[in-house]
Amino acid sequence: MYIRKTDSLSHDPNIVFNHQHGIAIKHIAICQGITDPRAKRGIIGTGQKAVTFSGCFAHLTTSSQSGRRVYAHDDFNSSGPKGISLLMSILWILLTIAAAFLQNVRSALQKHLKGRLGTTGATFVRFGYGFPVAIAYLAILIFVFDFEMPKPNVAFISFVAIGGLAQITATALLVTLFDARNFAVGTTYSKTETVQAAIFALIFLGESISLTATLGILVSLVGVIAISATKSAGGLGGIAKSWTNRAALTGLASGAFFGIAAISVRGGSLSLGGNGFLVQASFTLAVMLIFQTIIMVSYMAVRNVSELRDVLRAWRVAMWVGASGAVASIGWFTAMTIQNAALVRALGQIELVFTMVASVVVFREKIVRTELIGILLVVGGILILLLG
Repeated sequence: MYIRKTDSLSHDPNIVFNHQHGIAIKHIAICQGITDPRAKRGIIGTGQKAVTFSGCFAHLTTSSQSGRRVYAHDDFNSSGPKGISLLMSILWILLTIAAAFLQNVRSALQKHLKGRLGTTGATFVRFGYGFPVAIAYLAILIFVFDFEMPKPNVAFISFVAIGGLAQITATALLVTLFDARNFAVGTTYSKTETVQAAIFALIFLGESISLTATLGILVSLVGVIAISATKSAGGLGGIAKSWTNRAALTGLASGAFFGIAAISVRGGSLSLGGNGFLVQASFTLAVMLIFQTIIMVSYMAVRNVSELRDVLRAWRVAMWVGASGAVASIGWFTAMTIQNAALVRALGQIELVFTMVASVVVFREKIVRTELIGILLVVGGILILLLG
């Protein structure tokens, strides 16, 4: 795709026009010839606004004459935008890996709280203690780096409401598995989230993934099953035969709701338009966490006021659950704004590798052959996914 400056659409020097595809791209010029003195501090001037260097990529979005919207991760075949596309690809990968690691931390703390608070309370702390962090992050982007506050629309509100409720339900179902006799079976089936997210993305967002990426997701899923088999009394056969028991169905439902939440995050963030992927993701996160907190507080106030009091008393541990969860969500939401949600969640399976490394290095546990094969399959699947 050849892109060059033109005055065909506007006299704004920051608008370029592609004659082949009829696409206007606003603010691409800020990636070139930076003269603003604030650039020394990593801030680029764009006339009336100033954005961070990452905002340079973020502003590669606008409406086109053909009605198509171009997002920052589109692969432009010109030296500047193509380099940006490569950097964006690296960015979503790094964000996902960091988010997966922090999710491990949050899950460990959340599991500890499950014994003290119960399912509803342990589910709530992720949202109730997380939204202040999300709001602080959004405030920094707007007031420090001068990003423009996104303007919500009907599509955004719908995506946030659906995604917020889906994530609450998925988290509650997953927390209930902590007490399940067939915990390994349930968590294994919850990992079908990646496959389900790919299906939901195709149905609701019209986004498909390549055959190579599909192969990578399936290979990683087989690896997850192999790892879980070592923790199941019946092994691989037990997991395969138990798909109709309560733990397995709970896991499948959890995976489905997590998949719906993932594509809702992406849909909601992208529906905000071209304000910049950082602020789009952070605004979506802040609104969703506030919405989820209101829903959970209202539910506990009606159904179990004492558990709400218990949540407040457990603030010393709960605040770390919320903080680690919110920072992880910043990574997840930003990555899913850049890339297909199914691919992000598939790469997120690397959290199993982190868990395995911690069990060996920290707890001096031994890895059995099936676990090692599973880890290799997960890593192999991720490599196939990324290379594809």
